[in-house]
Amino acid sequence: TIDDIDISHIVYPNTTDNILNIKLQSSRVTDLELYISNSLGQRVYEETITLDKNKSIRISLGDLPEGVYFVNIITSKGEKKALSFRLRKF
Repeated sequence: TIDDIDISHIVYPNTTDNILNIKLQSSRVTDLELYISNSLGQRVYEETITLDKNKSIRISLGDLPEGVYFVNIITSKGEKKALSFRLRKF
């Protein structure tokens, strides 16, 4: 289930100016869809991953404008979690 996936500290740094780090943990192997959306709901990044206990992802956001974005995680069963972060150009 989606509750088996720990996203309590996956997005850092929050606020970021370019690179976003995402850490995922799960007690079992599972396929996930991970995408980042802007405040209008438009997808600006997406990736399908197989999560096997721990997974670290680095995403470059240098081409995106400042604003609030959301990391969205959807399991193969359609369960969803979302977490917001702020992109700020320093």
